[in-house]
Amino acid sequence: MRNRRHRLIKLATLSLTALAAISAAAKADRLIVPGERIGPLRLDAKVGEIVKLLGPGTLRPGGWSFSKMQTWDAMGVWIDFDPGTGNVLWIGTEASGSGPWAEYSTPEGIRSGARRDDVLAAMGSPERTVSAGGLTSFYYDSRGLRLTLPDTGPHAGTVREIRVVWPSVPRGDTLIVPGRRISTLEVGMPIDRALTQLGGGYHRGESAPGFHVYYWPHLALSVVETGGYVISRRAARHKPADALGIRYATADNLGEGSALADVKRTFGEPQRTQSGSGKEGPNSWIYDSWGIAFASDHEQKVRLVDVFRSSGTIADFDKIIARDPKLAVAYSYRGSAYGAKGDSDRAIADFNEAIRLDPNHAQALNGRCYALAIIGQMQQALADCNESLRLVPNDASALDSRGFAYLKLGQLDAAITDYDSVLKLHPKTASSLYGRGVAKLRKGDASSGNSDIAAAKAIQANIDEEFARDGVK
Repeated sequence: MRNRRHRLIKLATLSLTALAAISAAAKADRLIVPGERIGPLRLDAKVGEIVKLLGPGTLRPGGWSFSKMQTWDAMGVWIDFDPGTGNVLWIGTEASGSGPWAEYSTPEGIRSGARRDDVLAAMGSPERTVSAGGLTSFYYDSRGLRLTLPDTGPHAGTVREIRVVWPSVPRGDTLIVPGRRISTLEVGMPIDRALTQLGGGYHRGESAPGFHVYYWPHLALSVVETGGYVISRRAARHKPADALGIRYATADNLGEGSALADVKRTFGEPQRTQSGSGKEGPNSWIYDSWGIAFASDHEQKVRLVDVFRSSGTIADFDKIIARDPKLAVAYSYRGSAYGAKGDSDRAIADFNEAIRLDPNHAQALNGRCYALAIIGQMQQALADCNESLRLVPNDASALDSRGFAYLKLGQLDAAITDYDSVLKLHPKTASSLYGRGVAKLRKGDASSGNSDIAAAKAIQANIDEEFARDGVK
């Protein structure tokens, strides 16, 4: 807490301008909104706006290696921010009984001086409790709030510091799909769309000339962008306290903390490896054909997962299967490759083998669902999609496949419902926009149907050709 136990708030040194601004705001609003603001100090502001409000502060190192902290000790305010963008990462205040923040409180009535028992009664058990240096901190990160209480002294067991942070709540699902996406972050998506989906509270840096890294600490997600498009995504924490309670994983539950032995059991031997720097540096297992890489720590546990565009061809998967004929995921990916070429029979054969080897292989069930729908085996197709969704609820790809099956069956309302669900998660999914447009046209809603189809073609110009190939015109 930066020696805050021994610091007195010296109100006499407050800037008159800052005090006037705080006082004026207090007359209208003394509310602390977790995940948003402390009175007039907002998370979605730029640090320059807060400096304009409070006056010059003192610049110090921040809580992350990439961040800085601006402090106004006399008024008990400190803000961690990203110096490249000016984005505010968190806001903290500390108040004595007569300080400017003493009367500010959350909707639950939590304010400076609140007792431990009152905090727990109002907020419930914290998601994490940290005790160090004579202080105890309660983390309510999913709600965007952290509270710190001294363990000893005249204020023992009462709130002395209130920190508002960006809420650690996933933006969509927490699924890692090799070669495609992590949560809502898709391979090849425009960076503007990624910023819109994930929102503020991010760091932006440059990893190499023309390549930019964006990191959201409260989501433990980062992307690499070049030329305005996302080329890779990463699920990893910069600090252990980042994104408490969020874990991204594949359909096989491979993610942070997984044993490398489980990675090998699912994907086989890595196609290449890369060693990190230093004794504790992560070692990466890279699977180019799938578009995924796993970096491990010194305990042989997964520390981070990268997803990038798959480079696998049918010939690549032929070689992998020849080396390891019991690797279900290889059959599933080769089945998808056959499906993309329009060879439904071979696709189904590979999906069948993947499911024989692993009956709970959600991706293979989803792939077989779509391939069966193409050749008109609708009831089996729906059964496969339903089973895939049972294994991985709300998976956008399986919902899209089931929507296609319903569309071919003529169950238009059911198709629209599934496509709606996909588009809530991934608004730029061309296949769902086009399929929904066709369903609406068949229901007689020409205006909305044509609008969806136009939006789909703007994303993928040949989407109508793909649907025609698969039996929908």
